[in-house]
Amino acid sequence: MSKNDHYSGVVTETQSYVAYLWAESSWDVPLFHAQHVMNLIQRLLFAALSVFANFGILYFHWTTPPHPKFTVLRKSRVIIRLHLISGTMNVLLPIVAFCDSNKTRVVAICWVTYFVDFAHLATVIHQTPNVNGQRNLTVPAYQFISCVKLVSACGSTRFVTTA
Repeated sequence: MSKNDHYSGVVTETQSYVAYLWAESSWDVPLFHAQHVMNLIQRLLFAALSVFANFGILYFHWTTPPHPKFTVLRKSRVIIRLHLISGTMNVLLPIVAFCDSNKTRVVAICWVTYFVDFAHLATVIHQTPNVNGQRNLTVPAYQFISCVKLVSACGSTRFVTTA
């Protein structure tokens, strides 16, 4: 095994993605890999901050009852619960996939996350007309975010199929 084989960019069958990143980003990399290490550190910091913020959001929504307008009708209660459960799964499942070393399980988790994302999107679209605040601003903002989420979810299938 030559020194450059260490940087081949291939995850082995018994290696989790975290282990792969750790091995690829060791501190003894040559100078021309310094930008790669900085990019990886920035991505991992962004991911860690996102997970931290998402856990704060999940904590709030699991411990605070929803606004009464989302609990009056049975349909609204079902939608808000589906929104909470699908949002929680959208946060937790990618973390599980990130740390798993079984490629088949990771692909299955990615597909489940993909379909859960559409359930979450459907609940967002259903709840958009009932948002609080200046509806002239918040409704278009939620619709824009829903479109971004849809495009993102559709684009993520290329990563799932090549995983």
